[in-house]
Parts: sequence; structure tokens; C-alpha cells
Amino acid sequence: MNHELRTLNHEPSVYIGIDIGATEVKTGLVTRQGTLVSKERHETAKIASPAHFLDILNETVHRLLQSNALSKQSVGGIGIGAPGWVDYPHGIVRELTNIPGWRDVPIVIQLQTATGLKSFVDNDANVMAVGELIHGAGRGHENFVCLTLGTGVGGAIVVDGKLYRGANGLAGEIGHMILDLNGPECACGARGCLERYVGNRFIIANALRKLEALAGPVHENILLSLADNRPDKITPKILAEAAARGDALSLDVWRETGHYLGVALSVLVNLLNPECFIIGGGVARAGSVLFDPMRDTAARLAMNQLGKTTPIMEAELKEDAGLIGAATFALTCLEKAC
Repeated sequence: MNHELRTLNHEPSVYIGIDIGATEVKTGLVTRQGTLVSKERHETAKIASPAHFLDILNETVHRLLQSNALSKQSVGGIGIGAPGWVDYPHGIVRELTNIPGWRDVPIVIQLQTATGLKSFVDNDANVMAVGELIHGAGRGHENFVCLTLGTGVGGAIVVDGKLYRGANGLAGEIGHMILDLNGPECACGARGCLERYVGNRFIIANALRKLEALAGPVHENILLSLADNRPDKITPKILAEAAARGDALSLDVWRETGHYLGVALSVLVNLLNPECFIIGGGVARAGSVLFDPMRDTAARLAMNQLGKTTPIMEAELKEDAGLIGAATFALTCLEKAC
């Protein structure tokens, strides 16, 4: 048994984190020290409704505890990160931009009733920021901005060591920062949102447009080769691998993606003057092919020298930042520090 699972002074040994994404829902056990002990994944598309989600979660919690020889009494609470508008004070998911069927769902009350465990919910980027603040790249910083890059683009703002939620809990929607009033339509109904250029499906769409425009035999393209010559199999991960192998088309896609993100960060650095930016989510795993043009563009467009040198860092908790963050969020809420 993991030594960190031992309960000291009757303190809970683990917290449950739930990271709701447009592609998958991850549920895991996390220690007070931020160690992910065990996790399960479920495809979001196979979850028919919030009620179905609760049923799946109840079964998942039972399995996770049983497989780790833990009782329900060992769990301090449950934290949920949801990608959309969350009414944190009332524990209600108001709307999930990229997941239909979730509107005004009182998830906290429902979850507590279903599991018997104290529960908390906030925007997914907010809980990621809490995880990075306590266990990751945000340690030692009190003023920073987090972005999570995946199907959508989430954002969180930390001011004086605490989340800034705004008047109605909607602060930090960086993915819906408008870059071009005449740009492509976004799922939110506006045009030219950042998310519409750097969400993973739009990155892939950009790559496919460039493939179609190629002159000559496209079967020799590194990107297509890695996708077994099937354009429908291209993913951001494959795009990153192709770029790492020097594929010009893939490098161009990541340059454009980094440029759009750099434009957004330059606005934020001029507006908020943060100590740093922390970038997480699946798209961020592309690494330097994304971060180099992002940093170059942000530095070029920032207003002053301090802004030009603001660090832009990858989330230390990487692909589990949302999961660990959600569990850590529950811990901080129980200790009245969220």
C-alpha cells in the first residue's frame, strides 16, 4: 500500500478529483501531497446525461476505493472541474459550452446525495490553477494566469494567491477572447474567439486544409505517413510528432497556433501584469514547437520590457493537472481556503 495513503491524526488520506472534458471524463484518487494514486477514464460521448454521469461516478468511486483497499471514510471529499459556466457558490453547473445537455445542473447536491461525500465544483481551468498553485508550476507565485488547451480553451486568474472568479463566476474565459470580429463562428455564438483557432479540432482542421493545398504526391508527407495515410486519424499528438521530425506542414500549423496564443497572452500581460503564465492541457504537450512561437509573439507584442520577459511555462502536473487540481480544490474548500 502506498505510504501516502496512511491516515495521520484521523485526517482523510485521499481526495477524489473529477475532470470533465469534452472528450473524456477522468476520475482519480489523489493524496493530500498531490500524488495521483489511481484513475479511470470514460468517454464523454458515452455519458448520456448528468443523471447517467452520477451513476457512472458512483460505480467508479466504489471501484477505485475497493482496488486501493480504502474505505469511504478515508476520502476527504470530491472536487469537480467542469469546462464551462459554473456557479461555484451554489454548486451548480450552469452551462458546458462543448457538452450538450448540461444546463443548471445542481451537481454538488446531487453528488453528495449519491455518494455521501462532501463535494465541490468549479470551472476546470480554476481547479487546474489550484493544483498548479499548490503542487505545480505556480508554487512560489501569487499572481498568475493559467490556460488549459484541449477541445476548448479554459482560463483561470490567480490574484494574491486566490482565484479571481469575477462578479458571477465567469472570469477567466480566455478562450472566448475575440481576436477577429470577422473570424470563424465559435460554439459560443461569437466570431473569431481564440478557442476557434487553437482548440484541438481547429488545429486539425488547419492541418487538413494545408494538406489539401499541397502540390505533388501527398503520400510522401511525414504527417500523413504517421497517420497511416488516413487524414481522419490525424491528432494533435501526431501533428507534434511530425513537427518533431521536421515536417514543414506540421511546423507551420504549430507556428500559427502559437502565434494566436501569443497574441492573447500579450493582451493579458498588458492588462494583468502577471508573474507568469502556466499552460496545460493536451495541446500543450506539443512542447517547443508550440511554446517557441507563443513566447516569441507574446514578447514582440507586449507593451514593455517586463511584459516581454514574463515567463510562459508548461503546467508541471501535465495531463493530470485537471484531475489533481480538482482533488486539491476539494481539500482547499474543506479547509476554507478556496
